Amino acid sequence: MLRLNLLPWREQRRAAAVRRFQRSLFGGAVAALALVLVIDQLAQARVRQQQVVNAAHHANGVALEQQVEQLDTVIEQRKQFEQRRAGLVRLHAGQGAVPGILAGLEQAAPAGLQLTRLHLKDGQVTLAGLAATPALVARLVREIQRLAVLQDVEVKQIRSSPAGDRFELVAKLPAHGS
Repeated sequence: MLRLNLLPWREQRRAAAVRRFQRSLFGGAVAALALVLVIDQLAQARVRQQQVVNAAHHANGVALEQQVEQLDTVIEQRKQFEQRRAGLVRLHAGQGAVPGILAGLEQAAPAGLQLTRLHLKDGQVTLAGLAATPALVARLVREIQRLAVLQDVEVKQIRSSPAGDRFELVAKLPAHGS
């Protein structure tokens, strides 16, 4: 019988299988490396894109902060304007008060009474004058209150002098005139 030696053939077959395994292992490693590189490139691109978006958001935030600062400045200017306007309105409203007070005092002053001083400060009026009798001062106070020329009229002092009774009254401006 013929004896065949199959050992070299088996070794060749085994060597071919090892080479195929090594090639598939090398190919798998190359494919895995390529896949990792592609994923890394995609991740880096995503990071760059997110950095651009973050930079845009930061720029928008800075622009909004500048707008808020400008708005705060405008609001402050508006408050100052409103304060000035309110002051002008008070001044304008007070312009008609003095002639009205003078006209009312002229109407309220009885004969025998002379007003010598009128002082207006911070909504308070001080009247000084000379009267023939203290009864005329009391009558003046009643008439001022009746005509509503001034409010909260008080006699601050009355002094006798050779020319007559010197008096001083303190009152407040009416609410519509202040």
